[in-house]
Amino acid sequence: MKTIKIKIEDLSDRAEGIGHFDEKAVFVKGALPGEEVEAEVYQDKGRFLKARAKDYVDEVCGGAPLLRMPYGKQLAWKEKHLRDCLTRIAKLEDPKIKPIVRADNIYNYRNKGEFDVEEGLPLCNIHCRDCSIQSEKAMEVLGEFRKDPRKNAEKLIVRTARNGEYMAYTIQQNGYELLYDGQKIIHEKIGNIEVDVDPFSFYQVNTEQCEKLYSLVRSYVKDGDSMLDLYCGAGTIGLFCSDKCSRVIGVESVHEAILQANRNAIINHIVNTTFIEGKAEDAVAEKLQGVKADIVVVDPPRAGCDKKLLETISKIGPERLVYVSCDPATLARDIHILNELGFSFSEATPVDMFPHTVHVETVVLLSKGNISSQNVRVEFSLEDMDMSRFQQGATYEKIQEWVQEKYGLHVTHLNIAQVKRKHGIIERDNYNKPKSPDSKQPGCPEEKVKAIEAALRFYRMI
Repeated sequence: MKTIKIKIEDLSDRAEGIGHFDEKAVFVKGALPGEEVEAEVYQDKGRFLKARAKDYVDEVCGGAPLLRMPYGKQLAWKEKHLRDCLTRIAKLEDPKIKPIVRADNIYNYRNKGEFDVEEGLPLCNIHCRDCSIQSEKAMEVLGEFRKDPRKNAEKLIVRTARNGEYMAYTIQQNGYELLYDGQKIIHEKIGNIEVDVDPFSFYQVNTEQCEKLYSLVRSYVKDGDSMLDLYCGAGTIGLFCSDKCSRVIGVESVHEAILQANRNAIINHIVNTTFIEGKAEDAVAEKLQGVKADIVVVDPPRAGCDKKLLETISKIGPERLVYVSCDPATLARDIHILNELGFSFSEATPVDMFPHTVHVETVVLLSKGNISSQNVRVEFSLEDMDMSRFQQGATYEKIQEWVQEKYGLHVTHLNIAQVKRKHGIIERDNYNKPKSPDSKQPGCPEEKVKAIEAALRFYRMI
């Protein structure tokens, strides 16, 4: 293996130091900008070399490669990386980028620790006893797990809430196993929104920065807006903004996430949200034909948005499009497409969700054409949708199916009748009423009451 001495000039988006040797770019693992290191070349790719710092010892978890870089320099690099992507890929000239939203707490900020396991033992660095970005509880559980490994485990996951609650579990081929004295559901708040987190909940890993990010999205929402929330996950962005909106429709492809979104709506007594299961690129085109929205929010995975979806959003013609991204490169690619579709880039704000890593979230505001909100208002209309489901005479079976699909709850005809009577909906004589004045019927649990009420509202019965 060839050893070279090299001055590190920059940083790649894979946290590799970048330098030059013999007119070739060299990507060096374990090296940071400003350092001069001896590096062992392990791969020659022709136009560039791959190397690793000779004297670098990974004393921290691999999830925090920038831990040795001063925090201010981390932020500067993330702003620069975003600007480079927007100018080089999106072809924007001098894009408006607001100052990065820095984290107040840059250590132990992760509310979810995820550790790969092989033959019962975690694969993370055996010398790593104190990872600076994981919660103290996660490292405590990891230590206990090393003493008492589970041979069938594939992953160990620890989730924590700011109220001190935690859950620990292993992922196995046949499901998951809860560990120690952790809870099955923990409770968290994002602003005023209460969220139930179970083992498979979709939730940002940095709660404090998540609140700042959602507040930024919310700042682009106007009172009375109709919102379309795509890639909505557990619905947290839409729910966070719902009090400013006339209506929110969320779309998500993962069934469990849709169940969580609807449960979160019930927990928070929010009635102006609807969550639809389906791929965003298909659901908007097929299930929401004719729907108009004042503002569209997209929060796609790292791969970015499907081009078909961007074209469909353009046809909807929202006044504002808010793009929440976890990858500056795919964000820039999609902005370039959106510009060709008639959207104008307004501004971008990076948010440091993940201190000591190369990852950065970005919130971008785009507008469609030169529409003035003072003169034109786009109404949210459901008139062109299939309205057959909104029948006053929705059957008990329809209500049961709706509650099962949206909340994963089984409700009986008696439960439905009790809730209908509560709202003054008259049943035919003797239907589901007590056989005698002295006989007692079981009450409907509060969770089911709220789910049935949501169904009655959905079918326009209350």
